[in-house]
Amino acid sequence: MTPRTGAGGAAVLLAALFPAACLQTKVLPPPPGQTSSGAGGGGGVVSGGGGTSGTGGAFVGGVGGAGGDSDGGQCPNGPGSPLRLTHSSPTVIFAVDHSASMMTTRLPPNNSNRLEVVQAVIKELLPFSDRANFGYLEFPQFDRRGFCSMNSCCVTNVFLNSPSSIRDAIDRCANAGPGCLSQMDANNTPTVPALNQVNDLFRTLDLRDPQKIVLLLTDHEPASCGSSSDPCDEAAQVINKLDNTLNVLTYVVVVGDSVQNDNGASACLNLMAGASGARRPGPLAYYSAVNEGQVRQAMNDPVMSSICSAQVEDTFADASRVVVDIDSQPIPRDPTNTDGWNFTRLTNGRQAIVFYGEARKKFLNATDSTQIQKVHATVCPH
Repeated sequence: MTPRTGAGGAAVLLAALFPAACLQTKVLPPPPGQTSSGAGGGGGVVSGGGGTSGTGGAFVGGVGGAGGDSDGGQCPNGPGSPLRLTHSSPTVIFAVDHSASMMTTRLPPNNSNRLEVVQAVIKELLPFSDRANFGYLEFPQFDRRGFCSMNSCCVTNVFLNSPSSIRDAIDRCANAGPGCLSQMDANNTPTVPALNQVNDLFRTLDLRDPQKIVLLLTDHEPASCGSSSDPCDEAAQVINKLDNTLNVLTYVVVVGDSVQNDNGASACLNLMAGASGARRPGPLAYYSAVNEGQVRQAMNDPVMSSICSAQVEDTFADASRVVVDIDSQPIPRDPTNTDGWNFTRLTNGRQAIVFYGEARKKFLNATDSTQIQKVHATVCPH
């Protein structure tokens, strides 16, 4: 890591993993196997459960069942018109900075290192792999066979749709220390090759899902990896390409406080985060997570919002007239995204209903990866 000097499903499981504070989710703004090691920067092999090198991972999920028929009984002034709802499994890629500072710098309150905290949250989310297509890659690459041969600018391939492969990749360096650090030159952050690897993955899969997400988890700006271009500009360009070309939202989560007093690094990460429709509202576009709770929330929010949602297939003129119920229980609309439901706009331009707080638990209990018949939305009469 080289400092930049210039500017510029069960309810029990859910309750255990996601306390109330972690169930508050931001609405997205409108859009502007077999494991295998490989070099970053594009063209890598997708690693998937039961897959073989060169064939890609086994893709699971897809469009789920439609929402159930509603008789409009929740409308206060007579029967309304039901809205058609569908659900598809989101694809979520965790791109994890594996540099030395992530493994040696610790976070409050439990004094775990940054990488340990990030990887622990990923493991907490993996039980939802029946509802989401999870992928994982690290940068720079750690390989049991020895040093990275690309001057610390290589990244792993993507471990896709195989929780066991993802756990195995995580556990290789679960206990950061000399045994891990001696295997690689970790004083580098090859973010651009990692993003290129993600871009190539989504191009290969050619997914048409309405929800495709990248969580870029890092603690500093990208390093130059052989290109004459500014790595911040390069990273921002790839993030923008993911958004505008492939409808992939990239959340830039900055773990720890290393950049708080480094204006150049902060400006760089802000530029990168601002290139995506998932940017944080306000002048600071990236998501700052300086303690374990903030890391957990920054990671849980986009993942659980994409899982606990239903796409609206019909058009409607007046959102204030829409009522929602789950298994005949009315769910209030909550514009604060704390407990209830609210609208968001997907990257494909359609509206979606997203559930929060206790309503999120009800959604998970009443649905599975393919069926959402117990979820209803109705447009009430004037």
